[in-house]
Amino acid sequence: MMKMIDKTSAARISRRSVLEGAVCVGGVATRYAAAAIQPAEAQAGKIPQKVVQYQDTPIGEEMCSGCELFVPPHSCRIVDGTISPNGWCIRRARFCPVGKT
Repeated sequence: MMKMIDKTSAARISRRSVLEGAVCVGGVATRYAAAAIQPAEAQAGKIPQKVVQYQDTPIGEEMCSGCELFVPPHSCRIVDGTISPNGWCIRRARFCPVGKT
C-alpha cells in the first residue's frame, strides 16, 4: 500500500508547472508564427519605401546617388525594394551631391 502512494505523488503534476509550460510553448509558437508571416526583407531589417516617403524623383540636388546608404545600381542598405539613383527619401545619410565632394 505504501508503494502506491509514492508512485501517485511522484506522478502528480502541479498546476504551476503546467501553466509555466503552456506559457513557454505559447511564446515560442507566437515568435515562430510572426517570423513566418514577415517578408524576407523585413526580417533583414529593411524599411518599406512608404515609411521613408521614398519617391523616384530628387528634391533639388538631393538624391539617392549622393547618399552613403545607396548601393549601385538600384539598391539601398536600409530601404526595401528597387531604388532609383535619382530617388529621394527622408532617411538619406550625409548628403553629398553627385560631382561634389
